[in-house]
Amino acid sequence: MSRLTNRKRKASYNLEDIKQCIRNNRYRIPSPRTRKNIYNKLGFVQEEVTNIILELKKDDFVESMASYYKKEIWQDNYAPVTQHGKLYIKIRLDDQGCVIISFDKYEDLDDEFRKL
Repeated sequence: MSRLTNRKRKASYNLEDIKQCIRNNRYRIPSPRTRKNIYNKLGFVQEEVTNIILELKKDDFVESMASYYKKEIWQDNYAPVTQHGKLYIKIRLDDQGCVIISFDKYEDLDDEFRKL
C-alpha cells in the first residue's frame, strides 16, 4: 500500500483547539525519535516548539492523514515557514490533549512527502 493513501485536504482538528491545548500545557511528544529530533538535531528548546505551534496559521495546513498504525486516527500536517526555515509538523488531538507526532525540517523529509 502506498504511503500516500488515506489522506484528505481538510483538517481533522480545529487549529484553535490545538493551540488551546498548547497554551494549557496539555501536550506531549511521545516518540523518542521526535524528541531527539526537536531537541538534539534541530536544537530547539520547549518554548520554541510551543511558540511555533501557537503561530501556526490555517494556510500552513498541508493535509490530514490516517495513522500508519491505526487507520481510524487522523493526523494533521502543517508546513509553516519560520525563522528556522520551513518545518513539517504532524499533530493530533486525543482525550489527553495535543500529541506532537513529528517535527522536522521540511527539506529533511523523504521525496514522497516533499511533493505535498
